[in-house]
Amino acid sequence: MKDEKEPKESRTVAEKEAPDEDGPLTKEMFTAQLHELTERARAAGLNPIRLLVQAYRKQGAVIFKSLLDSLGNEDSPKKKG
Repeated sequence: MKDEKEPKESRTVAEKEAPDEDGPLTKEMFTAQLHELTERARAAGLNPIRLLVQAYRKQGAVIFKSLLDSLGNEDSPKKKG
């Protein structure tokens, strides 16, 4: 009798489908990896869409603030030489 347990595979589906070469991903491989990542995030209790929207909202707020700051600096009087 064997008491040894077989180790579980830690490779993902996308990794198993990936070619051994270091070439670019195909559309199908990219889609599979993205789908698996989304499913893993949901399984971990995350909402990927909500996180994406929050990240874009923060980035948009920073861009908007920078734009307002740059417009505010143009109102200062320029030195005449």
